[in-house]
Amino acid sequence: MAEIVASTCQRLFQDIDTVAFRPGVTVEHALYLLSWTFDGLGKQYATILKQRPLDLAGVQSLIFAEVTTYVALLRHGIEADHT
Repeated sequence: MAEIVASTCQRLFQDIDTVAFRPGVTVEHALYLLSWTFDGLGKQYATILKQRPLDLAGVQSLIFAEVTTYVALLRHGIEADHT
């Protein structure tokens, strides 16, 4: 589980393009937000895996799909564009 989290974080945190950040959003804030999100997901999946073991490849694809969803939410927001 730790390997999955580490490799996912490494892929997501490399080559962060801060040009697209809104004014006032720092890299530090963005990294904390992502780290807390991934920490929570890691704990959630650790609990799931304790209750019912799943194959590592299946869990890895589930986690990556969920991470992709949350990164998209963070990137694009949760509110509809009303302009």
